[in-house]
Amino acid sequence: MVIDSRTLLPVEVSSDCHLIPNCFGVSNKTVALDGPFDHQIGDQCDSQLHSYFRILVGDELRGDFAFERGSKSVAGSHVVGELQFRIKKPRRGSTADWAHHALGMRENQIGLKGFVTAAVDTRKAQLSMVNSAFLILHYLGRKEIFEPAFDRARDLLRKATTDSLASTDLPDINMLAPEVGTVCVSSERIQGLTNISPSDLRRVYDPTCDPGDGLLDDFPSRCVSEEPDALVVKLPYGNCLRGTVKFPVKLVRADESRARNG
Repeated sequence: MVIDSRTLLPVEVSSDCHLIPNCFGVSNKTVALDGPFDHQIGDQCDSQLHSYFRILVGDELRGDFAFERGSKSVAGSHVVGELQFRIKKPRRGSTADWAHHALGMRENQIGLKGFVTAAVDTRKAQLSMVNSAFLILHYLGRKEIFEPAFDRARDLLRKATTDSLASTDLPDINMLAPEVGTVCVSSERIQGLTNISPSDLRRVYDPTCDPGDGLLDDFPSRCVSEEPDALVVKLPYGNCLRGTVKFPVKLVRADESRARNG
C-alpha cells in the first residue's frame, strides 16, 4: 500500500504526478501518487502559479482593455516587447461598426483608457510550490514528510483543493513559501538601474541566463538542503525562475540521534 505524503491517505487511484507542473516544461520526472488530489492541486494552484510567472516576466499579457467612447471591457493581449495590443474582432458585424462601438474609434484614433489582467491568487500560487516540494521530497525518499511537523502544510493543501483558504492562513503560507517568483537577471541588462520596477523586470529578464545553482542538472537531486530549523526545497520553473519552500522542522542529525539513544 502506498501512502500519499500530501494527505497521509492510501493512494486509491495512482497517477504520474509531475514534480514541477508540466505547463512550465522544465522536467518530465514524476512520482506515482494520488491522481485525483493532484488534479485538484493542478486546477486550483498550479494554474495560479503559471499565471503569476506570466504576469511577472511574460512578454504577452492577456487581459481586458477599456476604451474612451467605447467598451470598458474588451478581451485581448498586450505584447510588451513590441509595444503592441492585440484584440480579435468577433465574427459577426463589420469592422467599421466594431471599431466604432467597441474600440470607440473616431477619425481613425482610439483612446485607450486602461488595461487590466486577471487577478492571481498568490496564496494558491505559493501552495503549488508547497505541493511540488512534497512531491520532490517523496521522490527522493525523505521519510520526514510523514511526520506531524508537516501536518500544517498538508492542511493548507487540503484547504486549497476545497477552495476553503482563509485570510488567517496567509502567515503560515508565507512562512512555508517565503520566496515566490525569484528571477535571475543578466548583470549587463541592469546596468544603470538602481530600482527595478515590474515593467523593468520584464525588460531585463533573460530566459537563457544561467544562475549557476545547478538545480536543473540531474533534477531534483540538488533541490533539497537543510537548515538548523528547516528543510528547504528550491524549485526551478525555468533556467532562471525560482521558488523556495521551507518546512519548519527540527532536523535530527545522525550524530544527535546516536547521542540521544546512548
